Amino acid sequence: MHREDSPKNASIPLNVFLVIVDHIVGGLSSKASGVATVLTELTAAQSDLGIATTVFSTDCVSSGLRSVPVKSPVKSISPPGRWLGRLCYSPALRRELDSLIPQGDVVHIHSLWTMPNAYGSSLAKKHGKPVVFSPHGSLETWALNRHRWKKRICEEMFQRRDLEQANCVHALSHTEADSIRGYGLTNPIAVIPNGINLSAYENLPDRSVLLNSYPQLTDKRIVLFLSRLHPKKGLQHLVEAWRKIVVDNQDVQLVIAGPDNGHEAIIRGLVSDLELDSSVLFTGPLYGEQKLAALAAADLFVLPSFSEGFSMAILEAMACELPLLISRNCSFPEVANSEAGLECESDVTSTEEGLRKILSMTNDERQSMGRNGRKLVEQRYTWDRIAKQFLELYERVVNGEEA
Repeated sequence: MHREDSPKNASIPLNVFLVIVDHIVGGLSSKASGVATVLTELTAAQSDLGIATTVFSTDCVSSGLRSVPVKSPVKSISPPGRWLGRLCYSPALRRELDSLIPQGDVVHIHSLWTMPNAYGSSLAKKHGKPVVFSPHGSLETWALNRHRWKKRICEEMFQRRDLEQANCVHALSHTEADSIRGYGLTNPIAVIPNGINLSAYENLPDRSVLLNSYPQLTDKRIVLFLSRLHPKKGLQHLVEAWRKIVVDNQDVQLVIAGPDNGHEAIIRGLVSDLELDSSVLFTGPLYGEQKLAALAAADLFVLPSFSEGFSMAILEAMACELPLLISRNCSFPEVANSEAGLECESDVTSTEEGLRKILSMTNDERQSMGRNGRKLVEQRYTWDRIAKQFLELYERVVNGEEA
Protein backbone atom coordinates (compact mmCIF):
# COMPACT_ATOMS: atom_id res chain seq x y z
CA MET A 1 0.00 0.00 0.00
CA HIS A 2 1.31 3.45 -0.90
CA ARG A 3 1.90 6.12 1.73
CA GLU A 4 -0.90 8.26 0.28
CA ASP A 5 -3.43 5.47 0.76
CA SER A 6 -3.70 6.20 4.51
CA PRO A 7 -6.76 8.21 5.62
CA LYS A 8 -5.90 11.47 7.34
CA ASN A 9 -8.89 11.94 9.66
CA ALA A 10 -7.05 12.17 12.99
CA SER A 11 -10.30 11.86 14.94
CA ILE A 12 -10.56 8.22 13.87
CA PRO A 13 -8.71 5.85 16.24
CA LEU A 14 -5.46 4.94 14.54
CA ASN A 15 -5.89 1.23 15.11
CA VAL A 16 -8.71 1.07 12.54
CA PHE A 17 -6.60 2.18 9.61
CA LEU A 18 -3.05 2.13 8.31
CA VAL A 19 -0.73 4.36 10.32
CA ILE A 20 2.36 5.77 8.66
CA VAL A 21 5.35 6.32 10.95
CA ASP A 22 8.63 7.84 9.80
CA HIS A 23 11.48 6.58 11.99
CA ILE A 24 14.58 8.80 11.80
CA VAL A 25 18.02 7.77 13.08
CA GLY A 26 21.55 9.00 12.39
CA GLY A 27 23.04 5.61 11.48
CA LEU A 28 22.10 1.94 11.40
CA SER A 29 25.42 0.31 12.17
CA SER A 30 25.48 -2.51 14.70
CA LYS A 31 28.80 -1.02 15.86
CA ALA A 32 27.15 2.21 16.98
CA SER A 33 24.64 1.00 19.57
CA GLY A 34 21.66 -1.26 20.10
CA VAL A 35 19.31 1.28 18.51
CA ALA A 36 19.64 -0.35 15.09
CA THR A 37 18.61 -3.72 16.53
CA VAL A 38 15.67 -2.09 18.30
CA LEU A 39 14.50 -0.51 15.05
CA THR A 40 14.78 -3.83 13.23
CA GLU A 41 12.45 -5.59 15.64
CA LEU A 42 10.14 -2.68 16.44
CA THR A 43 9.36 -1.90 12.80
CA ALA A 44 8.72 -5.60 12.09
CA ALA A 45 6.25 -5.80 14.99
CA GLN A 46 4.62 -2.53 13.92
CA SER A 47 4.19 -3.90 10.42
CA ASP A 48 2.33 -6.87 11.90
CA LEU A 49 -0.12 -4.38 13.44
CA GLY A 50 -0.73 -2.67 10.10
CA ILE A 51 1.58 0.28 10.72
CA ALA A 52 3.46 1.38 7.61
CA THR A 53 6.97 2.45 8.61
CA THR A 54 9.91 3.92 6.76
CA VAL A 55 13.33 4.19 8.41
CA PHE A 56 15.37 7.21 7.32
CA SER A 57 19.08 6.98 8.01
CA THR A 58 22.55 7.82 6.76
CA ASP A 59 25.51 5.54 6.16
CA CYS A 60 27.26 7.71 8.71
CA VAL A 61 31.05 7.32 8.51
CA SER A 62 31.44 7.72 12.26
CA SER A 63 29.52 4.53 12.92
CA GLY A 64 30.29 2.45 9.87
CA LEU A 65 28.09 1.42 6.98
CA ARG A 66 24.56 0.32 7.64
CA SER A 67 24.83 -3.30 8.72
CA VAL A 68 21.54 -4.12 10.44
CA PRO A 69 18.89 -5.57 8.11
CA VAL A 70 15.87 -3.44 9.03
CA LYS A 71 12.80 -5.09 7.53
CA SER A 72 10.94 -1.84 6.78
CA PRO A 73 11.77 0.29 3.75
CA VAL A 74 15.00 2.16 4.48
CA LYS A 75 15.99 5.48 2.98
CA SER A 76 19.74 5.44 3.65
CA ILE A 77 21.84 8.24 2.18
CA SER A 78 25.59 8.70 2.53
CA PRO A 79 26.63 12.06 4.03
CA PRO A 80 29.51 13.97 2.44
CA GLY A 81 32.75 14.71 4.25
CA ARG A 82 34.44 13.02 7.20
CA TRP A 83 33.96 15.75 9.84
CA LEU A 84 30.39 16.45 8.81
CA GLY A 85 29.84 12.71 8.69
CA ARG A 86 30.19 12.60 12.46
CA LEU A 87 26.98 14.62 12.62
CA CYS A 88 25.45 12.50 9.83
CA TYR A 89 25.05 15.68 7.81
CA SER A 90 23.13 15.04 4.59
CA PRO A 91 21.22 17.64 2.56
CA ALA A 92 20.00 14.78 0.36
CA LEU A 93 18.35 13.11 3.35
CA ARG A 94 16.74 16.40 4.34
CA ARG A 95 15.24 16.73 0.85
CA GLU A 96 13.92 13.17 1.05
CA LEU A 97 12.32 13.87 4.43
CA ASP A 98 10.79 17.11 3.17
CA SER A 99 9.16 15.16 0.37
CA LEU A 100 7.79 12.25 2.41
CA ILE A 101 7.01 13.56 5.90
CA PRO A 102 3.82 15.33 4.64
CA GLN A 103 2.42 11.91 3.67
CA GLY A 104 2.94 10.41 7.13
CA ASP A 105 1.12 10.56 10.46
CA VAL A 106 3.93 10.59 13.05
CA VAL A 107 7.64 11.38 13.04
CA HIS A 108 9.52 9.16 15.53
CA ILE A 109 13.13 10.29 16.09
CA HIS A 110 15.72 7.99 17.67
CA SER A 111 18.85 9.01 19.61
CA LEU A 112 20.40 12.47 19.82
CA TRP A 113 23.24 14.66 18.59
CA THR A 114 22.95 14.13 14.82
CA MET A 115 21.62 16.28 11.99
CA PRO A 116 18.88 13.85 10.88
CA ASN A 117 17.23 14.56 14.25
CA ALA A 118 17.24 18.26 13.45
CA TYR A 119 15.88 17.63 9.95
CA GLY A 120 13.05 15.51 11.30
CA SER A 121 12.08 18.00 14.00
CA SER A 122 12.10 21.08 11.81
CA LEU A 123 10.29 19.40 8.92
CA ALA A 124 7.66 17.83 11.18
CA LYS A 125 6.95 21.33 12.50
CA LYS A 126 6.85 22.71 8.97
CA HIS A 127 4.31 20.09 7.85
CA GLY A 128 2.29 19.98 11.06
CA LYS A 129 3.21 16.42 12.09
CA PRO A 130 3.60 15.31 15.74
CA VAL A 131 7.02 14.20 16.96
CA VAL A 132 7.95 11.42 19.36
CA PHE A 133 11.57 11.60 20.54
CA SER A 134 13.40 8.50 21.85
CA PRO A 135 16.75 9.47 23.43
CA HIS A 136 17.64 5.81 24.09
CA GLY A 137 19.58 6.66 27.23
CA SER A 138 21.41 9.67 25.78
CA LEU A 139 20.19 11.94 28.59
CA GLU A 140 21.46 9.66 31.37
CA THR A 141 24.05 11.54 33.45
CA TRP A 142 27.04 9.41 32.45
CA ALA A 143 26.16 9.46 28.76
CA LEU A 144 25.39 13.19 28.78
CA ASN A 145 28.72 14.09 30.36
CA ARG A 146 30.80 12.07 27.91
CA HIS A 147 32.25 14.42 25.24
CA ARG A 148 30.14 17.11 26.90
CA TRP A 149 31.57 20.02 24.93
CA LYS A 150 30.52 18.47 21.62
CA LYS A 151 27.01 17.89 22.93
CA ARG A 152 26.77 21.48 24.16
CA ILE A 153 27.37 22.64 20.59
CA CYS A 154 24.55 20.42 19.36
CA GLU A 155 22.33 21.66 22.18
CA GLU A 156 22.87 25.25 21.12
CA MET A 157 22.43 24.46 17.44
CA PHE A 158 19.28 22.35 17.59
CA GLN A 159 19.03 19.57 20.15
CA ARG A 160 17.54 21.26 23.21
CA ARG A 161 15.05 23.22 21.15
CA ASP A 162 13.96 20.13 19.25
CA LEU A 163 13.50 18.11 22.44
CA GLU A 164 11.49 20.89 24.07
CA GLN A 165 9.18 21.08 21.05
CA ALA A 166 8.50 17.33 20.83
CA ASN A 167 4.92 16.23 21.46
CA CYS A 168 6.23 13.39 23.61
CA VAL A 169 9.58 12.11 24.85
CA HIS A 170 9.81 8.35 25.06
CA ALA A 171 11.69 6.79 27.99
CA LEU A 172 12.73 3.16 28.16
CA SER A 173 12.41 3.02 31.95
CA HIS A 174 11.27 5.12 34.89
CA THR A 175 14.93 5.76 35.65
CA GLU A 176 15.39 7.25 32.19
CA ALA A 177 12.22 9.29 32.68
CA ASP A 178 13.84 10.79 35.79
CA SER A 179 16.93 11.67 33.73
CA ILE A 180 14.74 13.36 31.12
CA ARG A 181 13.12 15.47 33.82
CA GLY A 182 16.56 16.15 35.30
CA TYR A 183 17.63 17.54 31.93
CA GLY A 184 14.88 20.13 32.34
CA LEU A 185 12.29 18.86 29.87
CA THR A 186 8.65 19.33 30.81
CA ASN A 187 7.10 17.51 27.83
CA PRO A 188 4.81 14.54 28.33
CA ILE A 189 6.85 11.35 28.85
CA ALA A 190 5.76 7.86 27.81
CA VAL A 191 7.60 4.96 29.44
CA ILE A 192 7.76 2.01 27.02
CA PRO A 193 10.56 -0.58 27.27
CA ASN A 194 12.34 -2.40 24.50
CA GLY A 195 11.14 -5.85 23.55
CA ILE A 196 12.43 -9.13 22.23
CA ASN A 197 11.35 -11.72 19.68
CA LEU A 198 11.14 -14.88 21.79
CA SER A 199 10.80 -17.20 18.80
CA ALA A 200 14.49 -16.62 18.06
CA TYR A 201 15.40 -18.19 21.40
CA GLU A 202 13.19 -21.27 21.40
CA ASN A 203 15.66 -23.76 19.93
CA LEU A 204 19.13 -22.83 21.11
CA PRO A 205 22.28 -24.46 19.70
CA ASP A 206 23.98 -27.14 21.71
CA ARG A 207 26.82 -26.04 23.98
CA SER A 208 29.20 -27.97 21.71
CA VAL A 209 28.73 -25.35 18.95
CA LEU A 210 30.63 -22.79 21.02
CA LEU A 211 33.15 -25.32 22.32
CA ASN A 212 34.01 -26.41 18.78
CA SER A 213 35.07 -22.84 18.04
CA TYR A 214 36.71 -22.26 21.42
CA PRO A 215 37.90 -25.61 22.85
CA GLN A 216 39.61 -23.83 25.75
CA LEU A 217 36.12 -23.38 27.24
CA THR A 218 35.66 -27.13 27.70
CA ASP A 219 34.83 -28.05 31.30
CA LYS A 220 34.70 -24.37 32.27
CA ARG A 221 31.91 -22.39 33.88
CA ILE A 222 31.36 -19.51 31.48
CA VAL A 223 30.68 -15.95 32.62
CA LEU A 224 29.49 -14.03 29.56
CA PHE A 225 29.85 -10.33 28.83
CA LEU A 226 27.92 -9.72 25.59
CA SER A 227 27.87 -6.06 24.58
CA ARG A 228 29.87 -3.36 22.85
CA LEU A 229 33.42 -2.87 24.14
CA HIS A 230 32.83 0.71 25.23
CA PRO A 231 34.03 2.67 28.29
CA LYS A 232 30.50 2.95 29.69
CA LYS A 233 30.11 -0.82 29.95
CA GLY A 234 32.30 -1.13 33.07
CA LEU A 235 34.74 -3.65 31.58
CA GLN A 236 37.76 -2.33 33.46
CA HIS A 237 36.04 -2.90 36.79
CA LEU A 238 34.88 -6.32 35.64
CA VAL A 239 38.41 -7.40 34.70
CA GLU A 240 39.83 -6.10 37.98
CA ALA A 241 37.13 -8.00 39.87
CA TRP A 242 37.87 -11.08 37.78
CA ARG A 243 41.48 -11.10 38.99
CA LYS A 244 40.17 -11.81 42.50
CA ILE A 245 37.55 -14.32 41.35
CA VAL A 246 40.00 -16.66 39.58
CA VAL A 247 42.21 -16.99 42.67
CA ASP A 248 39.81 -19.50 44.20
CA ASN A 249 37.68 -20.40 41.15
CA GLN A 250 39.94 -22.29 38.77
CA ASP A 251 37.07 -23.63 36.66
CA VAL A 252 35.70 -20.28 35.42
CA GLN A 253 36.26 -18.41 32.18
CA LEU A 254 35.25 -14.86 31.34
CA VAL A 255 34.09 -14.52 27.73
CA ILE A 256 34.08 -10.95 26.40
CA ALA A 257 32.00 -10.89 23.23
CA GLY A 258 31.07 -7.81 21.24
CA PRO A 259 32.22 -5.25 18.68
CA ASP A 260 35.02 -2.86 19.56
CA ASN A 261 34.05 0.76 20.20
CA GLY A 262 37.64 1.91 20.59
CA HIS A 263 38.04 0.27 24.01
CA GLU A 264 39.26 -3.24 23.25
CA ALA A 265 42.99 -2.42 23.23
CA ILE A 266 42.71 -0.91 26.71
CA ILE A 267 40.90 -3.96 28.09
CA ARG A 268 43.29 -6.40 26.40
CA GLY A 269 46.19 -4.47 27.90
CA LEU A 270 44.63 -4.66 31.35
CA VAL A 271 44.02 -8.41 31.00
CA SER A 272 47.66 -8.88 30.03
CA ASP A 273 48.99 -6.66 32.83
CA LEU A 274 46.95 -8.63 35.39
CA GLU A 275 48.13 -11.94 33.88
CA LEU A 276 44.59 -13.08 33.15
CA ASP A 277 45.07 -14.20 29.55
CA SER A 278 44.35 -17.84 30.38
CA SER A 279 40.99 -17.06 32.01
CA VAL A 280 39.68 -14.31 29.70
CA LEU A 281 38.61 -14.94 26.11
CA PHE A 282 37.90 -12.21 23.55
CA THR A 283 35.70 -13.49 20.72
CA GLY A 284 34.98 -10.26 18.86
CA PRO A 285 31.40 -9.64 17.76
CA LEU A 286 29.11 -12.66 17.63
CA TYR A 287 26.04 -12.82 15.41
CA GLY A 288 23.39 -15.34 14.51
CA GLU A 289 24.05 -18.91 15.62
CA GLN A 290 27.39 -17.99 17.21
CA LYS A 291 25.74 -15.46 19.51
CA LEU A 292 22.99 -17.92 20.39
CA ALA A 293 25.62 -20.56 21.04
CA ALA A 294 27.43 -18.25 23.48
CA LEU A 295 24.19 -17.54 25.34
CA ALA A 296 23.30 -21.24 25.41
CA ALA A 297 26.71 -22.26 26.74
CA ALA A 298 27.03 -19.55 29.38
CA ASP A 299 26.40 -20.11 33.07
CA LEU A 300 26.08 -16.44 34.02
CA PHE A 301 25.56 -13.13 32.20
CA VAL A 302 27.29 -10.00 33.53
CA LEU A 303 26.89 -6.32 32.61
CA PRO A 304 28.37 -3.82 35.15
CA SER A 305 27.64 -0.69 33.07
CA PHE A 306 27.95 2.91 34.19
CA SER A 307 24.94 3.80 32.04
CA GLU A 308 22.28 1.98 30.02
CA GLY A 309 19.11 3.18 28.38
CA PHE A 310 17.65 -0.31 28.14
CA SER A 311 19.96 -3.20 27.36
CA MET A 312 18.87 -5.61 24.64
CA ALA A 313 21.58 -8.00 25.82
CA ILE A 314 19.85 -8.27 29.21
CA LEU A 315 16.61 -9.30 27.49
CA GLU A 316 18.47 -11.83 25.35
CA ALA A 317 20.14 -13.35 28.40
CA MET A 318 16.81 -13.68 30.21
CA ALA A 319 15.20 -15.19 27.11
CA CYS A 320 17.93 -17.85 27.29
CA GLU A 321 17.25 -18.45 31.01
CA LEU A 322 20.61 -17.16 32.21
CA PRO A 323 21.04 -15.79 35.74
CA LEU A 324 22.17 -12.16 35.62
CA LEU A 325 24.56 -9.86 37.43
CA ILE A 326 23.90 -6.29 36.29
CA SER A 327 24.70 -2.89 37.74
CA ARG A 328 22.03 -0.62 39.15
CA ASN A 329 23.03 1.80 36.40
CA CYS A 330 21.51 -0.64 33.90
CA SER A 331 18.15 0.81 35.06
CA PHE A 332 16.52 -2.62 35.17
CA PRO A 333 15.37 -3.15 38.78
CA GLU A 334 12.83 -5.70 37.56
CA VAL A 335 15.69 -8.22 37.27
CA ALA A 336 16.36 -8.23 41.02
CA ASN A 337 12.70 -7.71 41.94
CA SER A 338 11.70 -10.84 40.01
CA GLU A 339 14.68 -12.81 41.38
CA ALA A 340 16.09 -13.23 37.87
CA GLY A 341 19.49 -12.01 38.99
CA LEU A 342 21.42 -9.66 41.27
CA GLU A 343 22.26 -5.98 41.07
CA CYS A 344 25.67 -4.53 41.90
CA GLU A 345 27.26 -1.11 41.97
CA SER A 346 29.48 -0.08 39.08
CA ASP A 347 32.70 -0.69 41.00
CA VAL A 348 35.24 -3.45 41.51
CA THR A 349 34.23 -4.53 45.01
CA SER A 350 30.51 -4.80 44.34
CA THR A 351 31.05 -6.57 41.02
CA GLU A 352 33.33 -9.11 42.70
CA GLU A 353 30.80 -9.72 45.48
CA GLY A 354 28.00 -10.27 42.98
CA LEU A 355 30.07 -12.71 40.92
CA ARG A 356 31.04 -14.68 44.02
CA LYS A 357 27.48 -14.89 45.25
CA ILE A 358 26.07 -16.27 42.00
CA LEU A 359 29.01 -18.58 41.31
CA SER A 360 28.64 -20.06 44.81
CA MET A 361 24.97 -20.89 44.25
CA THR A 362 23.81 -24.38 43.45
CA ASN A 363 22.83 -25.25 39.90
CA ASP A 364 19.19 -25.39 40.99
CA GLU A 365 19.39 -21.87 42.43
CA ARG A 366 20.92 -20.46 39.26
CA GLN A 367 18.42 -22.31 37.08
CA SER A 368 15.58 -20.89 39.16
CA MET A 369 16.92 -17.39 38.49
CA GLY A 370 17.02 -18.20 34.78
CA ARG A 371 13.43 -19.43 34.73
CA ASN A 372 12.32 -16.29 36.56
CA GLY A 373 13.99 -14.16 33.91
CA ARG A 374 12.36 -16.02 31.05
CA LYS A 375 8.96 -15.66 32.72
CA LEU A 376 9.53 -11.91 33.15
CA VAL A 377 10.30 -11.50 29.45
CA GLU A 378 7.27 -13.52 28.42
CA GLN A 379 4.98 -11.41 30.57
CA ARG A 380 6.29 -7.92 29.82
CA TYR A 381 8.88 -7.60 27.06
CA THR A 382 7.72 -9.20 23.82
CA TRP A 383 7.72 -7.00 20.73
CA ASP A 384 4.04 -7.53 19.99
CA ARG A 385 3.20 -5.99 23.39
CA ILE A 386 5.63 -3.12 22.84
CA ALA A 387 4.33 -2.36 19.34
CA LYS A 388 0.76 -2.09 20.70
CA GLN A 389 1.93 0.38 23.34
CA PHE A 390 3.53 2.52 20.63
CA LEU A 391 0.37 2.35 18.53
CA GLU A 392 -1.61 3.72 21.48
CA LEU A 393 1.01 6.46 21.95
CA TYR A 394 0.86 7.45 18.26
CA GLU A 395 -2.93 7.62 18.48
CA ARG A 396 -2.75 10.01 21.42
CA VAL A 397 -0.19 12.38 19.88
CA VAL A 398 -1.99 12.50 16.52
CA ASN A 399 -5.27 13.29 18.27
CA GLY A 400 -3.59 15.96 20.38
CA GLU A 401 -4.14 14.09 23.64
CA GLU A 402 -1.83 13.96 26.66
CA ALA A 403 0.78 11.27 25.97
